[in-house]
Amino acid sequence: MARRPQPRQQQAHTGGTPGPRQQIIFTNLPKMNTRVMRQNLSENEAAWIENLQPIAGNFLRIVPAPLFPLAELPTKIVTRMFHTAILSNPANPNSPLVDYVIFFATDGSATAVRADTGDSIQFAPPGTFSTTPDMTTWINERILIIDPIAGYCDWDGVTFTQGTTPTLGTTIAVFAGRVWIAHRRTLTWTGTVGYNDTNPANAAGDTTLTDADLVHEITALRALNNYLYIFGDQSVKFIGNVTIANPPAGTVGVSTTEFQIVTLTSDVGCPFPMSILSYNRLVMFCNISGVWAIIGASVQKVSDDLDGLFTRVDFSQEPCAALNDLNNIHCYLLLLKYDDPDNNFVFGVSPQFGFHPRSVIAVFQNRNWFLVRQGDNLISITALPLAETNEWETMGSSGGDLTQLLINEDAPVTYILKTPLSAHNSIIIAKQTIRAGLALSALEPQEVNFIMESETSFNPYKLFAGRDIIWRNAAHDIITFVNNQPEEINFKTSPRFMVPYHSMEAYGRVLGCTVWGTSKNMALNAALIEYVDADLWGEGPPAPQ
Repeated sequence: MARRPQPRQQQAHTGGTPGPRQQIIFTNLPKMNTRVMRQNLSENEAAWIENLQPIAGNFLRIVPAPLFPLAELPTKIVTRMFHTAILSNPANPNSPLVDYVIFFATDGSATAVRADTGDSIQFAPPGTFSTTPDMTTWINERILIIDPIAGYCDWDGVTFTQGTTPTLGTTIAVFAGRVWIAHRRTLTWTGTVGYNDTNPANAAGDTTLTDADLVHEITALRALNNYLYIFGDQSVKFIGNVTIANPPAGTVGVSTTEFQIVTLTSDVGCPFPMSILSYNRLVMFCNISGVWAIIGASVQKVSDDLDGLFTRVDFSQEPCAALNDLNNIHCYLLLLKYDDPDNNFVFGVSPQFGFHPRSVIAVFQNRNWFLVRQGDNLISITALPLAETNEWETMGSSGGDLTQLLINEDAPVTYILKTPLSAHNSIIIAKQTIRAGLALSALEPQEVNFIMESETSFNPYKLFAGRDIIWRNAAHDIITFVNNQPEEINFKTSPRFMVPYHSMEAYGRVLGCTVWGTSKNMALNAALIEYVDADLWGEGPPAPQ
């Protein structure tokens, strides 16, 4: 005869005694992940990495600061910037090339700034352009500009021409020896003679895209990686091979340009043309949901780890992209305006609405993300392959300045590292910290702000890293120095590699830390937490240390 299941008597929890000492060592943080909350992260991804470049998971190197402004245009406010290299003498095809940054301003003017000297020339007066011009370069001979107000224009370094042809458009590219211009659904291309050839006899022409997946209009044309990409707000297409078809022998007619438009995706597009760049054979671009990459014949989102950040991006400022060879690692940079709700204590601000609007640069490096801060009010950035360095450099502007970013290793920057809040494989057990610290490498003494955190506590401490300098007289007696308080003055030198630590208080089921400071020539190698198991379920008071 079967017995009925008997109820089990519940055992009351008595709290128990502290367990053996254990450690949480965050020594492999190659990327940041804002998609989930900190307590849901693994111990191998950070909640926030800012101004620290993960050279390796255990080597987060502080990034260089901006340099002083290369040029100041005091009456201007930037809208868009582009780079170009054109002949110093348009009449001499063998003359040296000059690297320029083309600076479009809110007053409708355009200014060319030399990247080597900072000398500038306003080649188009105020009122010429809208706030959304597009630009490309024609064989180092001249820049080509298309604009809703000014139309099709060019500048060869000396002469500015408005109305190069009567073509209307909003975006422009050079591909297969032709100039391609898009206006709403119409795609126009020049003939074989040159940038201003509109003669149908030379295979110039136009076509209208009738595809339904081009929901509104063409937002950008970009010639990248041997293709001409046609971006819409909700689709991406491309043109590969362009050929010229001659009329059949013995017949009268003109040559025509032939190509095939291929659709890559009908549900992902790009409303932000300044975010489109080639990066390691990927074509990267941004829309409101994140950053995407054209990988072969597919379009894939590559910014899942930034989903939490993108929910607070202010898209009233146009996202724009650049490239940078940062510490010899090729990176894609995306400038965003971010409403920061979490880091106000670092910057010493108390914003009225609880968040601090500031500019951040999201950096894509080997499929991982981190953040860079090079000024809270950056409006535009552009990539510049400088002739003298043969590397990709980044120029930025916060209004009327033109400043090289990520270049000055002698100036300090403010960095932030937020580790996960880790349960260390046991979410059921509350933990009591004993000590915590950092492993770091530096060329000068460091003062680091260290916040010990759990789900219920936020306790700030300071860590100091530096090796003491001991002064001795001729008799080898130690000499001490005091100030007028009187207090003893300590002298320190470079820590090289050190592990500063401190007794710290925190209690909770999950433990982690926020590390921040202002420094240069420094790298973080690990964050270290020592704790004991306090009690089951976190029901009891914190255990004594």
